[in-house]
Amino acid sequence: MTEEQPNNDDDGGQEPNPNREAAKYRTQLREVEGERDTLQSQIDARNRAAVERIAAEHLAVPGDLFDLGEVDLADMLTDDGAPDAEAVQEAAATMLEDRPGLAATPIAERLSDAYREHLGARATDPQVDSLRERLETLSDFLDPAAFIDDDGQVDGGQIEAFLEATKPPPLDLGQGKRSYSTRPAGSAWNRLVQGR
Repeated sequence: MTEEQPNNDDDGGQEPNPNREAAKYRTQLREVEGERDTLQSQIDARNRAAVERIAAEHLAVPGDLFDLGEVDLADMLTDDGAPDAEAVQEAAATMLEDRPGLAATPIAERLSDAYREHLGARATDPQVDSLRERLETLSDFLDPAAFIDDDGQVDGGQIEAFLEATKPPPLDLGQGKRSYSTRPAGSAWNRLVQGR
């Protein structure tokens, strides 16, 4: 024999109220819709940032693509929802036909200027000129988006990492490392170099 469990509902054992149940479902629906809207806005923000990174190759202010060009984000995405580089480039080119002043500074110049700002007082003209020359040489092989953060600004830390990674090794002419210690302690050379 099985015992019937007592009904522990909030309504004190009365029949369920259809209005109360409908209200509960409406509340759950609003919560789910709110979560959906939050997730969609996060996806849209990421997609917009990705499209702006592509637009940064052509426009000085990548957000102008949306703000001034009145481009719809959905038009800049593929059917899979990924940024469509060709569509972004076409939209930027169309904008630049009407407003050429919106064009981006060449990437080599932009990155080298940002590097100068990043270094501040430590920057020297030969350092910055050397970077600009290397970037101009490598510009066909570089992905400019690698040097731009999520806000569309140049990332000085990424530039330093690039410079460190591409720095040529020290030139070794096979003569070995020289040091002052190979000279006699009382020599004129040591007195001149070490002030002794």
